[in-house]
Amino acid sequence: MISYVRATVEDLIPTIELMAPRDVAEMVPWPVILAPNYDLYRKIEELGKFRGFLAKDGETPVGYAWYFINAHAHFKDHLWAVVDDFWLDPAYRRGRIALRFFEFIEKSLIESVPGLTAIMQGTRAGHMAAERLFAHMGYEALDTRVIKMLGVPHA
Repeated sequence: MISYVRATVEDLIPTIELMAPRDVAEMVPWPVILAPNYDLYRKIEELGKFRGFLAKDGETPVGYAWYFINAHAHFKDHLWAVVDDFWLDPAYRRGRIALRFFEFIEKSLIESVPGLTAIMQGTRAGHMAAERLFAHMGYEALDTRVIKMLGVPHA
């Protein structure tokens, strides 16, 4: 049975260490070594500006997501939850698992962050399934960001 839970940084670390290399390999088109700054994540959590989530099949994590909570630099009167990263094991990207995971996340963010005015999701370019999922949930395309890795060969 699939369940969805809130998670601390410490809860997420083993899952990130296990799953994130697959996330990076699937989505990042250049050679890069994953090296999360867990001390920074812990500090953000201590400030109350971190929310983490796990999707589990029984006791086995199959997905994760984490968000930063802050006033937006352009809109100081608005409190935003901005996704830092999410990933769901490909074997669980079927049916309504992803939809239920993000519905749980949205509900949890609204309930745990008084005054929250916006949730910003993000996905890798060309990840059409995630784009359709977020559109179905009422999210609107806002902008497109691009990246140029310096000193790294292009794929």
